Amino acid sequence: MQRSRLAVSSSLLLATILASTVVAQDASRGNRTGAAAAAPPSFEAQVEVVTVDVVAASKDGAAIVGLKKDDFLITEDGRPQAITSFEAVELPAAPAVRSGSALLPPQAPPVSANTTNEVRTARSFALLFDDVEMTAAQAQRAREVVDSFIKRSTRESDRVLLAATSGRAWWSARMESGRDDLLTQLGRLDGLRRPEGSPKESMSDYEAMQIAQYQDYQICERVRRRFLMEKVMPEGNPDLKKMDFLTSCDPLVDARARELYTGVADRTRTTLATLERIMDGMALARGRKTVILVSSGFVFDKEIEEARRVISASRRANAAVYFVDVRGLGVGNEQLFQAHYENQDFWGTTGETRAPATSMQLSEDWYEAAGAVGIAADTGGFSVHNTNDFGAGLARIADESRAYYLLGYTPKNSSWDGKYRKIEVKVSRKGINVRARRGYFATNQATPGVQPGETPVDVRRAANAPFEVDGIGLRAAAYSFANTKPGQARVDFVADIELRKLAFEKIDERYVGALDILLNVVRREGGKPTYVSETINLKLRPETHGQAGYYPYRKVLDLDPGHYQARLVVRDHQGGRVGSVMHDFEVPALDGWRVASTVLTDVAPIDPQTGQPQLVLVPRREFPNAGTLVCSVQVYGARLDEGSGAPRVAQGYTLLRDGAEVKRSETALIPPGPAGQVGRVFGWSLASLAPGSYDLILSFVDEVAGQRKEVRESFTVVDAARVGTSGQ
Repeated sequence: MQRSRLAVSSSLLLATILASTVVAQDASRGNRTGAAAAAPPSFEAQVEVVTVDVVAASKDGAAIVGLKKDDFLITEDGRPQAITSFEAVELPAAPAVRSGSALLPPQAPPVSANTTNEVRTARSFALLFDDVEMTAAQAQRAREVVDSFIKRSTRESDRVLLAATSGRAWWSARMESGRDDLLTQLGRLDGLRRPEGSPKESMSDYEAMQIAQYQDYQICERVRRRFLMEKVMPEGNPDLKKMDFLTSCDPLVDARARELYTGVADRTRTTLATLERIMDGMALARGRKTVILVSSGFVFDKEIEEARRVISASRRANAAVYFVDVRGLGVGNEQLFQAHYENQDFWGTTGETRAPATSMQLSEDWYEAAGAVGIAADTGGFSVHNTNDFGAGLARIADESRAYYLLGYTPKNSSWDGKYRKIEVKVSRKGINVRARRGYFATNQATPGVQPGETPVDVRRAANAPFEVDGIGLRAAAYSFANTKPGQARVDFVADIELRKLAFEKIDERYVGALDILLNVVRREGGKPTYVSETINLKLRPETHGQAGYYPYRKVLDLDPGHYQARLVVRDHQGGRVGSVMHDFEVPALDGWRVASTVLTDVAPIDPQTGQPQLVLVPRREFPNAGTLVCSVQVYGARLDEGSGAPRVAQGYTLLRDGAEVKRSETALIPPGPAGQVGRVFGWSLASLAPGSYDLILSFVDEVAGQRKEVRESFTVVDAARVGTSGQ
């Protein structure tokens, strides 16, 4: 086995990216009806084509498929546009694997890679738990909504991101193996907003905004009278009696409104910034992506720039936002809410604001959530209001991610002036309802340059994406070993970085390149993430460059027990390619009897000083049938024998190929080391193993305590003559 010989030096890379960034994508490609492969798009200096994702449905809500390009008409600001690209997407309606009412998720694999060749029928969902806008009571309903969607509306190979606006959660998972991890994350979330006091005593978010931002004297007077009735403010101030409350606002009410509005604006910006961050990552794959905002909503505030940025980001990502209003019953009719928003010229394209004749039926509940309703409408989603049964709405959201149309056009108005452009999509056939984004801001979509101290935009996007990016081939694994610091275990995170597609510059007979590395490790049970950012400089000899194998990356971490998700992003510093991979792993409890991670490797060079093989941890479970396959096992916490003061642990194994026994080692005592450590290294000639799938069943017996453990490890042997050994 030949390994790349690289001269490596490390240096710190750039400043901190957003905490708890997450990556994960099903990098597989493929089988869909009319769907394009999820290749990362290129971002031009100016966006010349506007892509509109359209959902077509019958009057009863059933998806309409089979429409053609000529069935659609697109107008921008009332001007018809020529459709230059058309794609009909229809994924098969495959339900999740179930047994009765319970899901049976498979175990997460010991090795993760972004170069798998699975058929891609995956969908991408982001569930945003808006905890900064919810009370504890509303959060209870929100947890039920998210729980229901994860269990009932997702299916095998779907990618799901669960995020919280507070930053308390940012976890990606491939279904169904990652379902329980998402539910564990969900159980940790709660509402952070304090419940309102007496309805008469309180001031709503909408009232605070209207008074503080727009000096709405009618609302100010309404609040003043409420405060007087509730004896919140003094009644006999002679200066106040001289005021004209149709043109002036009570100072106490005004001060209170400004104080409240500061919090309102901060919460709204936090929610919008999180939405933008989600869509920023989703822009790396084609097709329609679904973002579900589970929230009590927020006011529409035209002065908050983040709303415009969210709409622009949604267009880049083809991501539709759906708003699920967890306030429940009593907040108004959904159709009336939507109609009211549709009749408002919020972004000033005509300078008019029209209210429907039924607007008097709208309580102020609508205005409290108008911002969330508007984001959903502007991005091509819809809102679910006035219900405590969200099942139908959630099912409709999931169904719309399965069948849709992608329409592209080059705007006749070629001026990218930052103004809002209104989009309208119609279908020539009768009886079909269509929904698409209402419009976009004509902003230049050039990828900004990297300033000193900034994280590159493409690295940030890959770190925020709920799926993996395959511009650079990556595979990763994590091995947990003995305690290092009190209460923590040593974890070796290892990865292989494919060199084949990297850009190198030839200098003095060497091929020189560099890799920007971002590694973020998050604990499912909470705690501070582990963050690594560095640049690795490479100098390859001509023969090594010709092999174009893998660069082995390794990072040793000290971690508490728990379940972890590691996200690795690698960027070719010179060529600009980006790859990312996500790997889930477990750090077991450190008390009691436990078995460390099993090491399987075919790389074990001899140490010239000791003459002993030095096992190299590899992030793969596929080995060519040449060389030697070495297995290393270590046991901790076995009970000590009272007589000898040493542990008595026996170990054996059975090797199966496609279920049939190939080799067996009977259970035998492992001699303890000088410090009482218990471990064993053994192996076989890979040439003696025929290509195929193998299961290694390891059995352990603590003879002092009378306890038994069994560990199963799977691997594959492949024909070395067919795949070669380069890069292994």
